[in-house]
Amino acid sequence: MNQSSKNIALKGRVSNPDAYELDISGPHGEVEFGRDVVLLGRTRIRFREGGGRLVLGNKVQLQGFFDIGDGSTVRIGAASKINRQCKFIALEGACIHLGRRCLLSNATLRTCDMHSILDLEGNRINPSRSITLENKVWLAENTYVAKGVSIGHDTVIAANSVVTKSIPPHVIAAGNPARIVRSDISWHRKRLPIPTQGATGDGARPEDLPAPREPKHQR
Repeated sequence: MNQSSKNIALKGRVSNPDAYELDISGPHGEVEFGRDVVLLGRTRIRFREGGGRLVLGNKVQLQGFFDIGDGSTVRIGAASKINRQCKFIALEGACIHLGRRCLLSNATLRTCDMHSILDLEGNRINPSRSITLENKVWLAENTYVAKGVSIGHDTVIAANSVVTKSIPPHVIAAGNPARIVRSDISWHRKRLPIPTQGATGDGARPEDLPAPREPKHQR
């Protein structure tokens, strides 16, 4: 682990510190590791001016880039898994909170714009806003979650979606901007068998398939 500042407080530790690069930098901040936190890939944690906190629950599986400042907090609930590199940006006192058993892959969560938008009188009109993912939210590959968004529990956000408005529980949302495409669902990390689907994968049972033809002998 590389830690560039003595003013960064560490509570706990990852269970496999030598498995991947863990780089923590910045003027000051706090990282709290729950029990049995493991690294799944390179992890960079950068604290900006004003500091902040990164809180990782028990059995979190971790990788990605964390950019935290201005007193913001990123909190990842127990047993959540960052399956591929993700990006968390929490600035200006806005926070990112993930519930338990969330699953993320190549997602970006950003509480702020990196530049100012002004009205004609010169007043900035794009403040930062917090992001909340409730328990058991699945963000598929390349999902972008904008500031101010809340996503309800047991919800799936499809790959390549851009979430600009809050999404309720137990739905699948997809698209840019993301819209609900199916309701009354839940999900499981394992690929469970479909009851009506045989080993062929198309709903047919193996015994219903035609017998293979005997090869013709060459003359």
